[in-house]
Amino acid sequence: MLKRIFSSIFGNPQVADEELSVRFGRYSDAHKSPEKHDAWDRAIMHFEQENYLQSYIEFFHYLLDDEEENVSFSFEEKGKEDFSLRFSIYQGSKQIQGYANRQEFVGQVRVAISPNPNLALHRKLMEMNYELIYSAFSLNDDAICMRFTTLTEDGFPGKLYNGLREIATRADQQDDLLLEEFRDLKSADDPHVIALAPSEVAIKKHYFHQWLEQAFEQAKPLWAENADGAVSYVLLNALYKIDYLLTPEGTILSQIEQAHQNFFSKDGSTVNEKNKQVEKILKNLYNASDEELNNNFYATKSTFGIAKPAYQQKIAQFLNSQLKAIQWYQNSAQQHLIPVILEYIAGYSLFNFGLPSPTRRLMHLYLRLSNDEFFRELGSKKDFVLNNKKLNKVLVQQHIQNIVKSEESYFSKFSFDTQKLAYKDDNLFGISYFALLALADYTTE
Repeated sequence: MLKRIFSSIFGNPQVADEELSVRFGRYSDAHKSPEKHDAWDRAIMHFEQENYLQSYIEFFHYLLDDEEENVSFSFEEKGKEDFSLRFSIYQGSKQIQGYANRQEFVGQVRVAISPNPNLALHRKLMEMNYELIYSAFSLNDDAICMRFTTLTEDGFPGKLYNGLREIATRADQQDDLLLEEFRDLKSADDPHVIALAPSEVAIKKHYFHQWLEQAFEQAKPLWAENADGAVSYVLLNALYKIDYLLTPEGTILSQIEQAHQNFFSKDGSTVNEKNKQVEKILKNLYNASDEELNNNFYATKSTFGIAKPAYQQKIAQFLNSQLKAIQWYQNSAQQHLIPVILEYIAGYSLFNFGLPSPTRRLMHLYLRLSNDEFFRELGSKKDFVLNNKKLNKVLVQQHIQNIVKSEESYFSKFSFDTQKLAYKDDNLFGISYFALLALADYTTE
C-alpha cells in the first residue's frame, strides 16, 4: 500500500503526461520519497556498523527507481567475512557495471570504442582527468572507460553516490561529444536505448524547426531596438521549450546545455554578447541535418538527475523576480512578449531546478495549456483549450485540484486556490497562475 501511495505522489521523475505515453523533461532524482530516504539512512547505519553488504543493498534500493527500472544488482554471501555483489546502472545512453566485495567497490562504464591509437584523443582524456574528483578516464583494450573505485571500508554511501554519479553523468555527456570530435570512434554499450515511434519523431522535428523559426522572427526587431533583455527571453524560451517538450538527446542536448551555461556564466560578457552566443547555437541546431535529428530523438533510462533540488524559498524568489519583470513589460510597447516570458518561467524552472512533485506537475500543465496544438498532435484528447482559443475553465480547475489532492498525503500544506486564477485573457491567467505557485508551501508532515 505504501509503495502505491508513494508512486502516486512522486510519479515518474522524468515527467510523463497523465494522458499521453510520451515522456517530457529530464530525469530528476531530487525530492525522493520517504521510503527512499529511509533506505539511505539504513545504508549509513549498516556502513557504520561495518555491515558492508547490507549497506550496499540499501544503497542500491535508494538508487532504484521502480518506474524507471534503472538499477539491478545481485549478491552472494560467502561466510561471515566475505561477499560478492554485482550491479548495473543506467544513465542515458550509458550502462555502468561494477562489483563489490569485502575489499573494494568498483564501477566502470565504457564511453566509446577507439579502434586506432590517437595521440590527440589521449591528450584530451588526460586533460579531462584533472577535472574529475572521484574517477578517471582510462583505456581498456580498445575501449575508452571511466572508472570509480574505493576500498570497501572507505566506501560510505555519500562517496559511492558521488563517485557513481560522476562517471554516469560525465560518460553520458562525453560519449556523443567525443564521437563528434573524433570520427574514428564508435559508440559502446547502448542496447537499452529505445527508439521512438516514427510518428512521434516527425512531430518533434516539425516543432523543433517551428519553434526556432518563431524565435528568430520574434528576435529580429528586438535586435534592431537593442532590447537585449527581450531578446534573451525569446531565445532562452525556445531553448528550454525544445529541451522539455521535445527532450532531444546526444549532441543536441549537449548544445542546449552549452547555450544555457554560456548565458549564465559569470565571464564578464554583456547580455548582448551572451544573446549572440545563444542565437549562434540555436542556428546551429536549426541547421542540423535530418540524420542528426533522427539520431538524437530516443528514450533512455537514468539514475542521476542533473538539476539540484530546489525548495520553497528559491522557487518563490525566482517566480517573484520574473513576475516583477512582467510588470515592466505590461507598461511598455512589448506587451506581446508576456506569453514568451510566462513560458520561459516554466521552461527555466523545469530545466534548472529539481522541483518538488506538485510544482513540477503544475509547470508541466502550464506548458500543456500554452502549447495545445503540439499536445493534440501527439494524441491528447483533452479540451483544455476551446475552439474560441479560450481556456476551458472547468477542466483546468478540475485538473489542478486533482493534482493538489493527489499530493496532499505527503505535501500536506500544499494548496493552490483555483478561484484566484484570472481567465479574462491568457496573460492574466499566466500571471495569476505563477503568483499562486510562488505562495506554495512544501512543508511535509
